[in-house]
Amino acid sequence: MEAIAVVATWNVAASSAYYARGAEYYLGEREPDGVWYAPQGDLGRCDAATVQRQEFACLYEGLGENGSSLVTNAGGKADRRVPAFDLTFSAPRSVSLAWAFADEDLRRNLEAAQQRAVRATLATIEREAIYARRGKDGARVEKVALTAALFQHGESRPAEHADGRVFGDPNLHTHAVVLNMATRADGTVGALHSTVLRDWKMAAGAVYHAALANEMTDLGFAVDRLGKNGTFELAGVSDKAITYFSARRQEIEQELAEAGTTSGSSAALASVVAKSTRHAKERDTDRATIWREAAQSAGLDNDIRTALGQRSAREIVAGDAERVFAERLTALPAELTEHESVIDRRELVRSVHAASVGLGLPLSRLDREVDQLVASGAFVEIGRDAIGQARYSTPEMIAIERDLVATASRLAERQGAGIDPADIKARSAAHGLSAEQT
Repeated sequence: MEAIAVVATWNVAASSAYYARGAEYYLGEREPDGVWYAPQGDLGRCDAATVQRQEFACLYEGLGENGSSLVTNAGGKADRRVPAFDLTFSAPRSVSLAWAFADEDLRRNLEAAQQRAVRATLATIEREAIYARRGKDGARVEKVALTAALFQHGESRPAEHADGRVFGDPNLHTHAVVLNMATRADGTVGALHSTVLRDWKMAAGAVYHAALANEMTDLGFAVDRLGKNGTFELAGVSDKAITYFSARRQEIEQELAEAGTTSGSSAALASVVAKSTRHAKERDTDRATIWREAAQSAGLDNDIRTALGQRSAREIVAGDAERVFAERLTALPAELTEHESVIDRRELVRSVHAASVGLGLPLSRLDREVDQLVASGAFVEIGRDAIGQARYSTPEMIAIERDLVATASRLAERQGAGIDPADIKARSAAHGLSAEQT
């Protein structure tokens, strides 16, 4: 399954073999072995251990070592279930280009940074959004552990570029295949509450961007071109290079344009287009050679290598970072209530992390800032949702709504003259208003 944007995407996972057979699906070099994310050791997994093909296939199907079903309903029968969910974390294209053209040491460091950013994001998701349903119609929920197989991949599907070349672009991304099951408090294994996981997709994207941007800063890169939900690019890698090496993305956007939509407005359609337009993945002896030759042919090789050569231990002045972050946090209450009066916790988490991108702030600090915004009264808890997660508003919005209620109450008690509908109709006609406006 292929990510089609520089965000965290959420999908029902493809077959287990897709992820386990990286060498058969990707050009050139063999993709790294998958590793387990399993800090809680649930389902017998060891955190950071290599994913073995047979064990993954069994767990993907919800089967134990003896072949029996792990997931059961109240009656003891195997559930008909979705086996897993694919959270795909795609690095910004400039990061992928830095990875593709880096020397071996920097490439390993970039891969490690990607892995740490993904794991940090999954830790947030596990803490905030991993629940199991139980009871009749899943009416009750309980917190459970997250278990996922992480597969790092390095390129997009082959696509035709502006100069006619056809190859897969550098695309450093990680598929986090989240198993749709977890051990519950009573020792039984149940399916995850998929709706909660899906609803946290945007927040997951913001956390990932914040974590990866911080990792890039630690590696000496500067980030710029900050965008929605914390997206960014590496300073020095030109838009021209990013555009040329985004042929697959442009191919999808063209298909969407012909359908009268965009990837941002129709994620489901974008996923269909990505599958229906993709070229079969081909084998080649050395994808790095293809990328180098393409860059040289397009006059971009010097662009990318200069950006890597200028990398240094860039430091953000602490005072400036704190000032900018404080300004961004101060603006959040008004920004988040511009169109909505009630804010879910996931939106608060998303916004705080997106506001930190480019400032070099650790994720542990950001988690505290979310709680501090509530403790300071900038956001006020006004209730809980169906699974018990807090919902917030702001003192300003609460005051406005209370004023509206008081005004409505006063008007309801007032003895006033009624409005003659015929008079309204006549006045509207005199002013040339349409029936809808009347």
